[in-house]
This record gives sequence, C-alpha cells and structure tokens, in this order.
Amino acid sequence: MKRACFGLRLYPGTEAEYDRRHAAIWPELVTAIRESGIRNLSSFRRGTDVWHYAECDPDAVTALAKLGATNVNAKWDDSLRPIVAADGERMWFQEIFHANGGGSGPFERGLFTLVVHPDRIAEYDERHA
Repeated sequence: MKRACFGLRLYPGTEAEYDRRHAAIWPELVTAIRESGIRNLSSFRRGTDVWHYAECDPDAVTALAKLGATNVNAKWDDSLRPIVAADGERMWFQEIFHANGGGSGPFERGLFTLVVHPDRIAEYDERHA
C-alpha cells in the first residue's frame, strides 16, 4: 500500500456543483474505486483547489490506471469536464512525512497546506530531506 496525495483546480463558480456531485457519488463508481485498489479516499476543497488523499494498492499509478480503464470512471470524468479546469490535471504531491498516532477514534480528518516562498524552496527541501 502506498499513500498518494494529488490535487486539481476547478473553474471559479463551480465549487457548489462539485460538492453536490460528490455528495451524490455514483455507487458503481465507489465500487470501481475499491476494486481498483484504492482505499481510504478523501477529498478536501478550499475555494477552487481540491486535494485528494488515497491509500493505493500496490501504488497510485497502478490503482489509478485500473480505475481510469473503467467505463464508469470515464463517464464520471466526462461529467466533470465543465467543472474541472482544463489546466486542472492532477498535481502530485510528494510525501515527505507520515505519523500514525494510533489511539482509538473517532477521528476527524484534516488537511493543511504550506506555501514555501520560491527563494526558500532549496532551504525547505534541505531541512526536510
């Protein structure tokens, strides 16, 4: 199992429609996601930015390729074309840290982002290598 985080961008003004569609996601798509090896899939949105976290077996490339080969995923993607910006192709994020705190739930999922000034990226990368 490999953890994956990727994002995309929505067209401005389509945020509510994106949320509505995901609140009523097709059951057959959920089945295809699971059968593709994707577990624990969560989506987070801030404005027009959407981040997805998933645990993929054996890895994200393989699991997403399996999902991408399904008819239901093709239909879902087609239905989102008016919502997901043309430049909104998946932006992959590299995992640099993971902590499994253990304990017993219930837990609330959260996601945060960090913006590093372009002049300080090398410093950030060095500190987190």
